[in-house]
Amino acid sequence: MDKLEDFYKIDRKKFLDNYRITKNILKSTEKNEIQIIAQWLVDNQSIGSSQESNAEIISYYSKYLKKDKTLLDFALEWIRAQKIRSGYILHLIKTHFPSSNSNLIIDYFISSFFLKYYEILRDLFKDTIQEYELSALLEILFASEREQNFIFENHMEKYKNNPQCPTLFKGSERIDTSILTLRSGLADIIKRDYEPIVQIPP
Repeated sequence: MDKLEDFYKIDRKKFLDNYRITKNILKSTEKNEIQIIAQWLVDNQSIGSSQESNAEIISYYSKYLKKDKTLLDFALEWIRAQKIRSGYILHLIKTHFPSSNSNLIIDYFISSFFLKYYEILRDLFKDTIQEYELSALLEILFASEREQNFIFENHMEKYKNNPQCPTLFKGSERIDTSILTLRSGLADIIKRDYEPIVQIPP
């Protein structure tokens, strides 16, 4: 099995070269950069449920990107997330827990696989992004598949109205909410992935 850190590595040059080929093919169309990236992710990387859905997600989060980050940086982190997911699934299959305690399982995989990625992802965005928006994005990035009738607006509303999503401030002091944000976005995914292997009580 590959080392854990190998799942965080991506060949940026390879992916960027691949994207440029797609961009050149589509340059005669009226597609903008967001639409081209969205199509590239679906057609060439098998990421996302549709070009339209991907474009909506990229467009929404583009307003939060730091000045030194690009739409392609965002797309590459989506690719990295799927690579991490493949490593996490391999590890999940081989891991045996002494009990079916769901909190133990969730916390183990969050600390082992997703906490480091959260730091990478958080570096993409300005401080103005809300934690519920990051939780919502984490579910999108790490989901094995999204239902065909996925509606992005409804997805965001679900997280915005979720009392378990943390806030970024306590009074006027900024607090570290990374674990809470990860749990909010990934707990259901981890439980769903693990249930076929061990019976987790509700």
